[in-house]
Amino acid sequence: MKKDKLFAEQVFEGELENEVIRNNMTIDYYYGHSSILEKFTEINLEFKPHLNYLFKQTKEDIYKLVQNAKSCSALIVTLMLTGKCNADCGICYTDRKSKNNELKLHEIKSVIDQAYELGVRTLYIPGEGEPTLDNSFWDILDYVKDKRMKIIVFTNGLLFSNDDESHRYWGISCEEAVKRLKKYPIYIYFKLWSLKPDLISTMMGINSAKYNYTNYYNWNIPYGLKLMLETLSLDKIGIEVIIEKRNLEEVVQNIIPFVQKSGVKSYMEPLIHSGRCFNQYDFDPIINNEQRLLLESWLQRSRCKRVGYMISIHNSGYLSVCMAISPKKISKEGLLSTLNLRSNGNIINELFEMLHLNEEIVKGRYKINSCICEDFNTSKKMFLSELV
Repeated sequence: MKKDKLFAEQVFEGELENEVIRNNMTIDYYYGHSSILEKFTEINLEFKPHLNYLFKQTKEDIYKLVQNAKSCSALIVTLMLTGKCNADCGICYTDRKSKNNELKLHEIKSVIDQAYELGVRTLYIPGEGEPTLDNSFWDILDYVKDKRMKIIVFTNGLLFSNDDESHRYWGISCEEAVKRLKKYPIYIYFKLWSLKPDLISTMMGINSAKYNYTNYYNWNIPYGLKLMLETLSLDKIGIEVIIEKRNLEEVVQNIIPFVQKSGVKSYMEPLIHSGRCFNQYDFDPIINNEQRLLLESWLQRSRCKRVGYMISIHNSGYLSVCMAISPKKISKEGLLSTLNLRSNGNIINELFEMLHLNEEIVKGRYKINSCICEDFNTSKKMFLSELV
């Protein structure tokens, strides 16, 4: 991953990543997944000594090791909020549907509490839809603040850019909403796929006038992004870009220079062929060598270790191996219930046990050599994804 482009709160030192992966190996070995670990260490030789160490321990020794490993077995929890969205992006990696059984606030708090006990101090919200539309959005920020955790949110920024919409959902203006963010430990990736309103209308399926594009040091950017740049600390603002054939040239010519000159962080990625974009390759760009050389230093998802220490939970209350992989796709026939955090309408199931008892979750944890979301969802299509 291009760690220098990301928020520090989502970047972990390599040795810490490896420590947590080793801790999970200890726990998974205790729960009987030695064959999965053997296959993992055949490819990732640096972890072979730890597995050999585990082989030599008694069951009682392993149990003691598990008790120590448990509190440092996860670093970040990915939580998908509502599927509801106020945009209609044809390349969205989710299905963009609001569901009847979406997580309630008390359930989200339970997830956060359990993840905290496993070592998580960062809540990561990419959104199954638009996170700011979730009825619990501000309450979640309050809870994370009280837990002294950090939260990273991806937003299309529409509610922060249009006063009518901001008043309708929150009863406050965009300026008041952005000022309210200042009191929280929040880091925001603002969607900036284009600086051209007409292109944004096409890519996002919206009336781009809702962004109220405005001038910021000769850059034409959404009003909400300008408010954030003028109100929040620069180290808490980033932009998110999915690069496809319609905006490839603009990313190279305009968006990368904007990031460089403004000093914001950036999360730039190729398409994930999942959700609405499953088996859809019409938007894949063909890039030339000059563009390839430039983008190699910007694109994320390269040899991602996050699955080794990340907990991923969908808004319907199901565990998954990663954010862009549906729980239904990884569950064996009749076993989807084993991925369900709910019991009798409440999240009371032991998250720790679910993470280490379900074989598909355990297998996914050790896919640290590529982008598991892309590999899982597609056949080998070599377009922009070649870079990751």
